[in-house]
Amino acid sequence: VHDVPVGADSVDLYVKTPRYICRDCGGIFTHSFESLSNGKQCTLRLIEKIKRDCFSRPFSDIAAETGYTIPTISSIFDEYIVELDASRPPIVAPEVLGIDEKHIVHQMRAVFIDDKTGSLLEMLPSNKADDIISMIESMVDYDKNIRIVTMDMANGYKSAVQMCLPYAKIVVDKFHVFQDLTRRITKA
Repeated sequence: VHDVPVGADSVDLYVKTPRYICRDCGGIFTHSFESLSNGKQCTLRLIEKIKRDCFSRPFSDIAAETGYTIPTISSIFDEYIVELDASRPPIVAPEVLGIDEKHIVHQMRAVFIDDKTGSLLEMLPSNKADDIISMIESMVDYDKNIRIVTMDMANGYKSAVQMCLPYAKIVVDKFHVFQDLTRRITKA
């Protein structure tokens, strides 16, 4: 069973456990340990370390350190993401919603921000109008709370916001105005 490495040395635990036969069904099973992960032959603290490290280190480095393959590290991380998503509370709509996009891994992704606090609310896998509408409508009390929506000058966002928030004021944020002004001055 793999455990958390100590420095550059990997740590393995040799666990000898008896097998039992169920008298009722004839099935064979072994004793389960609270500190060991089922099916991965490692300790729970190693799993927790891998989960933490996946946010700050490449999977290949973690795999080399722990003795697992990159796909195994990736599957542990994917399970953790599902776990985090399941425990995430619903998003409460802010008074001032900021919508923008970011190009990540060859894909434009919609980004939603609470403009009053500057906190990130959500990042979607695309920036399509249907996804934006679905995201806004999934927020708790979106129709009551959202009064102002800041965005860039993209018409796609404007029409999507007008569909689900007809009374919200739409404001082009100053950063995009300055960016457009700078681009036009440079071009001239």
